Order: sequence, then structure tokens, then C-alpha cells
Amino acid sequence: MGALRMTPKISVIIAVYNTGPYLGRCLDSVTKQTLRDIEIICVDDGSTDDSLEILKKCRLNDQRINIIEHPQNKGQAAARNTGMRAASGEYLYFIDSDDWIDLDYLEILVGTAECKNVDVVMNTNIIREFGNGKSERSITDNFAEHIGLNRTGPISFKNHIGNFTYSSCCCIYKRSFITGINAYFPEGFDFNDNFFHIAALINLDSLYLINYPSYHYFMRHDSICGRASLSLSSYDIIYIYEMIYDYYIKNNFIDRCKLNFFELSYYIPLFADKDEAVTKINELFNKMFHDVSKRRYLYRPKELNFFDAIVISKTYNDFINKHEEYKKAYERRKTMAAKLRRGLHKVGTLLEDISSPVTIKDQVFCQHQAHGDMVFSKKKIALLAHWDPHGLVDPYVVRYLVALKDIGYATVLISTRAVRLSGDALAAADAVLWRGCSGYDFTSWKAAFEYYPALFEAREILLTNDSVFGPMHPLSTVHDTMDKLSCDFWGLTFNKGRVPHLQSYYLAFRSSALKSGAFKDFFNAVDTVEDKYKVVTRYEMGLTVWLQRNGLKAGAYIAPLANSPSGLRGKSPIHKLWRQFLGDLHVPFLKRNLVRDEKFRSTNKNWEEIVAKTDYPISLIQDYLQRTRSFFNK
Repeated sequence: MGALRMTPKISVIIAVYNTGPYLGRCLDSVTKQTLRDIEIICVDDGSTDDSLEILKKCRLNDQRINIIEHPQNKGQAAARNTGMRAASGEYLYFIDSDDWIDLDYLEILVGTAECKNVDVVMNTNIIREFGNGKSERSITDNFAEHIGLNRTGPISFKNHIGNFTYSSCCCIYKRSFITGINAYFPEGFDFNDNFFHIAALINLDSLYLINYPSYHYFMRHDSICGRASLSLSSYDIIYIYEMIYDYYIKNNFIDRCKLNFFELSYYIPLFADKDEAVTKINELFNKMFHDVSKRRYLYRPKELNFFDAIVISKTYNDFINKHEEYKKAYERRKTMAAKLRRGLHKVGTLLEDISSPVTIKDQVFCQHQAHGDMVFSKKKIALLAHWDPHGLVDPYVVRYLVALKDIGYATVLISTRAVRLSGDALAAADAVLWRGCSGYDFTSWKAAFEYYPALFEAREILLTNDSVFGPMHPLSTVHDTMDKLSCDFWGLTFNKGRVPHLQSYYLAFRSSALKSGAFKDFFNAVDTVEDKYKVVTRYEMGLTVWLQRNGLKAGAYIAPLANSPSGLRGKSPIHKLWRQFLGDLHVPFLKRNLVRDEKFRSTNKNWEEIVAKTDYPISLIQDYLQRTRSFFNK
């Protein structure tokens, strides 16, 4: 009696057709996965190059490879369907034969599916590889705008139809779920992924998103997507969306979910015969007309605008020239998409690396702790990032710590070196941590979160630093005002530049933000960065973008000013409008470098006169400047 064959954890299905130059790289990435319990089903779809020979050679070295041969080419969809029928794994995974994956990718996908007990896990971080050493993240503008560039966790597909990318390669599927709904790839059509993906996901209550940059999507000009980026000679994408509409009707989704027809707007300019394409889409939309019309409330204005324009157009010129409103909407969409891409690029790589935790705990030391057991639950905690060239906690910093304690905060000072602590400093700080002298404030705040993990249980966390003199007006006024504002996190001032964001010298996070997971994910990903510009773009800008894209609401004590000078856009308002802020608006702080650094001092000579109108001791600033000016203006 033969040994019973154990069910593999996952079946990896690879449709192969004339990809000999790339196939070895793909197979190598799959056979070397850290998850060993897999079967690899390779369906050769009548290849005429050496693809089949490569498969057979690889099978000699790895018996997990199962080769199925189509005697003649039937298309990618047929090959995938053949692979699904042969699969015996608990999960299904599809990879294109010219792509590759990182070696822990399947372990991450399966581990997430089992841990979260879900039928589908989708990875939103797919990397396009161009073959010239360049790569970029593959993401739709709709996904970035409406879901969030780095959204993770459970999400309802039905609420976000039209915002996802439609590639089966970005998902792992539970096989029993796929067979239970009879999902398949329509054979004989390009873009068959779109049908399979929507048919599968629309049957879910929710799927689980991860953000893991481990699928490498090779862009070939002769691939389906490569051709789509140049010119479309067939109308398969239109036929696929008609199949999706019919699937909605047959399975009673039409009354519960919106149709995703807007994606067709991206393809119209790519068709070789644009007039014929518009005619065919017009026929499809007239078929859908009744169902869309009675549920117009489900759709965004741009979707309805596109739908209405096509319904009354017979040619491409009709569509473009006779519907100015659509043209305007189309241009606005292109402008917004370009702005979004520029902004996300400027935010930097944090938003690409948010799923990659970094730890610095072994570089963090406790120099002082007022209480043997620091309790943070349900408390307000201020984390003050500190650096001083002489290792001192200057009297102006001590005064700031005392002011924070006066409004109810426990205080933790984090410095980049062991500091000399006066008796006043010991009384003002509930704890003093120090870390290696590298990185900037975000690294210091991260150090506190790693040393005291219970900080995430606080009622409120205030992130601040020693880059300001103050408070020169009562902090209680600021906090009383902000306590009345409904938001998850807030800052004193808001920079309305290309990437709108709260300035990071004073940021408060309520428990709703601390417990969201997004906040913790952000600081888990913070790394030691020595370039200050990168710190600003990656972390100061990135923090606001990241939290908002994860559904958290931001607030500002001083919102963008309607009467701001036109030249202020993109500039730091706390620097450019400091006289107005400190005077009329009672912002309680003056940025330290405005009066310390040579490049600012020439234009800020009247600072003493303005500070003198407050109760703040000017001598604190003067003494600090006397001690450090030679260091900063060498």
C-alpha cells in the first residue's frame, strides 16, 4: 500500500508560454521559498521555445514540480484553469512565468491567511520591474486616493469596487472558497484576471490587505499589459466587463454593489480604433443603463460623468469634443493624479517600507526614572526629543518640561547622549532616556516607544522637541481649544505645501490614534536617517499622510491662513509667519534657529522686542545663544 500523500499547504500555479529567457528566474524564486510545503503546477501552454525543456530540467531537481502540457496554445486563462483543476493545496497562488517573488513571500501570505482566518489575502505592494535596473510601485491612483497607499488589515471589497488593481498574482486564495463559488478565468480573452478577481472578491465579506514589497512584476512589451500600455487591437477588455455585468445579474449582486465600469476610461485612448471602441462601450453602457440609473447614488461624479458621456456618444470625437464637462473632469483627474504621484514621491520611502519593522531598542538606555514602575495607561505623556552640543539640559528646556507638567503631562526626555542633569532637570523629567548620537527627533521618539511599549496605552501622547523657545503664551489655551475639536491627532501649525502636513515640533495623538495600529506601524518602520531633508519628507510629511490614509482625522490649532503670502506655499509657516503667530495668534513658541542661525538672524533682528511683549524670560534665550552660537555659526 502506497504512502498517503499529504495535502500541501499551497498550490502555486504557473501558466507558461514561450517565456524561456525568464522562466528559470521565476522557478528559482518559487522552489527556494522558506515555506517548503508547496506544490508547483506548471502548465506549458504549447510553448514553441525551450520553456518545456527548462521545466523538465527543473523538475529533476525538485519533485514538487508538476508539469502539465497543453498540446497546442489555448491562452493564459485556459492554462490557469487547468492548473486550478489539478491543484490539491489548501491555498491557491498564481504567478506569471516571467515574474519572481522574494523567498519569504508565500510564508508571509499563508501565515497572514491562517492568523487572520480569511479566505483571501491581497498584497498591495507590487513592484514593476523594467529590465533596465529601474522599478516602481504598481498602484492605481484610485487605490492611493480612496483606500490609502499603505493600507493594511481587513477591508470590504464591495465598498471599494473600482479602487483595486485586478491581478490574481497579488492574492492568495483559499481553494475551498474558489471552488465553492466556481470562480474561473474566461478562456480566449485577454484581461481575464479582471473577471476572476471581481468574481472572487465580490463574494467575500472582507479580505485582508498586507503591504509587502515582494512580488516583482516584469514589464515586457510583448506581454498583455505591455501591449496595453502601447495599443489595443482587440476589444477583450470591453467583453470582460460585459461578462462581469452578466455575473452581477446572474448572482444577484446588481442590487447590492456598484459596477466598475470607470476603468474603461483609461483604455479608450489606447485602442487602435477608438471610434469602434467608443461604439462598443456605448452598446455595453446602454445595456447597463437601467441598473446604473436607478442606483446613481452609488457612484462618484467622475464615474457618472464618464458613463453619461459614453451613453450619448457614437464616435471618439463625439466623446472628446462634444462633452466639455467630461473633458474638464478628465483634465482635473489627470492633474490630481499627477499631483498625488509627485506628493507620494516626495513623502519618500517610508510609505514603501511601512511593512518592514526596524528596531533600535538595544541602543536605548535609561539615565533617570523618577518612579520604579512607570505607569502610562490612561495618562497624558509628553516625549521631548533633545540634543545639546555640550550635553546639557538647558534651563529653557527645563522650563518647557515644567510647563508640560503644569498642564497634566508626565514627561520623558530622550537625548542623543548621556546628559548632565541639574536638580531642576531631575524634578522636571519623570524619565530621561539616551540613545546613540545618530538620527533626528523621530528616532528619539521611536526610542521611547521601544523602551516603554506601554506608551501605546496612554490616553494621549505629545511629541515635541527642544527646537522651540517657550511657551510664551499659556499652553492651557491651546489644549482647551483643541479638546473641543473632534480629531484623532493634531498639531500646532499646518504646512499647506505640495504634501500638506502637520509640523512635527508639537504633535498630540489621542488614544484613538495610538490604538489604531497605523501609529504603531509607522514608528515600527522609522529608521535612523542622517539626512535632515529626508527626515522631513519621509517622516514629518509621511506621518500625516500615513495616518490620514488609514482613516484617522487630523486637526490643527492654526489652520492654513487664507491671507498667507503667495510665496509661502511649501514653506514652513512657523518660520515664515512667526511674528504673526507669536503676536496676534498667540502660538506659544518661537523656533530656536530663527534667532540662533546666521541665515535667519539678519531678517529677525527685532525678535527681542516681540518676545518682550510676553512673559517669557528673554535671558533664557540670550544665555543659550551665548553658550552655543559659536558652535552653530562656525
